[in-house]
Amino acid sequence: MDIKQLPVYTITAAVVITLLIIIAYLYYSLYRYKLQAINAGLEDEKIIDEYKNSKSKSIKAVEIASVAFSILLFAVFVLSLYARTSGNYFPIKGVGSVHLVGSGSMSYKNEANGYLEENGLNNQFSTYDLIIIKEKPPQESLKLYDVVVYKKGDKQVVHRIVDITSYNEGTAYILRGDANSADDAYPIGYDDIIGIYSNKKIPMIGIFVLFLQSPLGYIAMALVMLTELAAPHFEKEIEAAAKNRLQIIEQAEKETDINNA
Repeated sequence: MDIKQLPVYTITAAVVITLLIIIAYLYYSLYRYKLQAINAGLEDEKIIDEYKNSKSKSIKAVEIASVAFSILLFAVFVLSLYARTSGNYFPIKGVGSVHLVGSGSMSYKNEANGYLEENGLNNQFSTYDLIIIKEKPPQESLKLYDVVVYKKGDKQVVHRIVDITSYNEGTAYILRGDANSADDAYPIGYDDIIGIYSNKKIPMIGIFVLFLQSPLGYIAMALVMLTELAAPHFEKEIEAAAKNRLQIIEQAEKETDINNA
């Protein structure tokens, strides 16, 4: 699947990149304004309150929040890269396996598939959803209309069992996507099945995973990480300017006290 050709992906990428650039620019502008305001004496009252009375608490809180955000962001990015190497199908201990849906073949009920309405089969999912896949059950427990994952080349296909045929050499499963009007090209055997859909999904989250896996996603992460790396430097400069201004304020107060004595 070439995600660069998907309109929704392109729009999302453009919006995210634009927002990140705007945020980075606003962050830098705020830093410059803060520094100029401190040096001009416009923040004197705040400096006395924050840096003289509660400096350690406020600085520490900002640093902890910044580190926590950086760790979370990096973890999400690493997870998206790992997902790419595993074909967007990867295990999570205690949950099952997460599969990123890459097509719309299960996104709605095609009128040609009357068995969907007849049996109340409403567990469809759409492109970009994340779905949870459980370990496949024993062959005797696998039944008609289960939604299963099987491997087709280097890709995973998630379709519904619409027919089960027994023959001398074993059992064959006929599959079809709910949105399709025809069965899959070839029947599969039990050994071809990777897992079974748990009927649990997270809608549309996959688009952000795909975005992070793309060149534009790398640029976005670089912008975010650059901002996070620059933040401590900006904070140190602001703190140094505030300390310097605090010394000027204290010196002015001493001189005022001497003149009034």
